[in-house]
Amino acid sequence: MKNERAGFTVDPLFHDDPPPPKKRRRRTPKKDSEAAVLRECLIHLKKRHDTVFTERRNTGAVAFEGGEFIRFGSPGAADIWCLIHQYIVRGVVNIPVLVHIEIECKKRDGKGKLSSAQQAFKQFCEKSGIPYFVVTSAEDLAEQLKKAGFLP
Repeated sequence: MKNERAGFTVDPLFHDDPPPPKKRRRRTPKKDSEAAVLRECLIHLKKRHDTVFTERRNTGAVAFEGGEFIRFGSPGAADIWCLIHQYIVRGVVNIPVLVHIEIECKKRDGKGKLSSAQQAFKQFCEKSGIPYFVVTSAEDLAEQLKKAGFLP
């Protein structure tokens, strides 16, 4: 096969054609994507007057071309960690409390299921007295925080 512009011949046996495009598999429709709900929850927390600090926590792994494989985060850890003031004794004393928030909305009905690592982390938080919420929307988060005694 002659390449006119470059002025050389390419052997067709060693010529790599681009691979055909991959067919995208159809996914089941989600009520709300987890990423969208996560964004809404972070916005809700940052707008609250009693939120001191909010951080998105990520767990996963990255594979590099050289074969290196690096894991980051803690398996089972919540999606969001934040410090929220909890007002005690009629609003006179306020103490920042660490709160863990897990977003779950992977199933068609918008409610996901915690993995075994997430369940273990939730049990650890509950035994340690650390608030842990599993939410499916920003409205659900606001409601659960209110029920737990955090001011709106």
